[in-house]
Amino acid sequence: MQRNAPLRMAPPAPSGTAAAEIPLDRVELEPEPMPEWGVKGHALVHSEAMRALPAGMPDFFLKAADRVTALASHPDRWKIRELPHLRDSSRPDHWLSCEDLEGHSLPQDRYGYILMIDREGLAEPGRQPQALGTLPYQVAEMYQQLVAEFALWRNEMERSGSEAPSTLQYQENAIYVAGVTGHYIGDAAQPLHTTIHFDGWSSKAENPRGYRTRSGLHREFETLLVNNAVTAEAVRQKMGPCRRLEGDPLDWATSLVREAHDQVERLYRLEQEGQLDPAQPGPRGVDFAAERIAQGAQKLRDLFYSAWLDSEEVARRIGEHDPQQEFLLAR
Repeated sequence: MQRNAPLRMAPPAPSGTAAAEIPLDRVELEPEPMPEWGVKGHALVHSEAMRALPAGMPDFFLKAADRVTALASHPDRWKIRELPHLRDSSRPDHWLSCEDLEGHSLPQDRYGYILMIDREGLAEPGRQPQALGTLPYQVAEMYQQLVAEFALWRNEMERSGSEAPSTLQYQENAIYVAGVTGHYIGDAAQPLHTTIHFDGWSSKAENPRGYRTRSGLHREFETLLVNNAVTAEAVRQKMGPCRRLEGDPLDWATSLVREAHDQVERLYRLEQEGQLDPAQPGPRGVDFAAERIAQGAQKLRDLFYSAWLDSEEVARRIGEHDPQQEFLLAR
């Protein structure tokens, strides 16, 4: 599917879907936020992505695997009640409520997206437009930021050498951006980050198959089950070969979210069959969790590799200008 085609999600049952309530105004933000992949799950996405990088990546980046992995859960640490501006502005970047957007094309940028939600009345009364989530936009934006950091490092390396403070700082920038970017790839591979049924089947949608409605599933699946049963070896075995990501990053970010969304009902069936019990998970449940983490790791590896390759042309274009005026390129 293409990002500019209308979002069409496979229905979970022969019933309509309605929006789950994810309030985002200041007062309604007091309940617990949507949970995320646990620390171990995010760390596995990053560590396995770094382990599987192909030859040709810069040496400083290959040696920074532990540091990139240390940042795997960093964006989750911005959800601090005492920092409401940071928390409220960044939280929607972790999900996309696909059912709420069914039949609508995603605009080219997040501002057009927010305007579309408001114009089309896609958010329920009393909900802010960003409650539907902005995950694909965050992935696309962070990807291009990583391309920029690699490009700036290339040029500074050529101008000033590997030991110059400015070159070393650009290395730090790239490592940091890579670690933060990976968090959102991990979220995009997690089915419960793509649905109104993010922590139990929503009461606002019909449930003829009797899927679980009780809350707690999100944490049980991605934290407790992963902590108890998923290994790096299991994730590694499920990863495919490296490939370059082509085209608009918003297109392939949206495709990743859609692919995960296609697994929502499978997850609920596994839960219904007892396969996702974190205390005694079944083999198919463990396999499913490892598969989703592997999908995140595979896409993150491909993203890092593609950002490095794409940065060569960006570096060349920047290099054609006065290095002291690089900031003008964005105007």
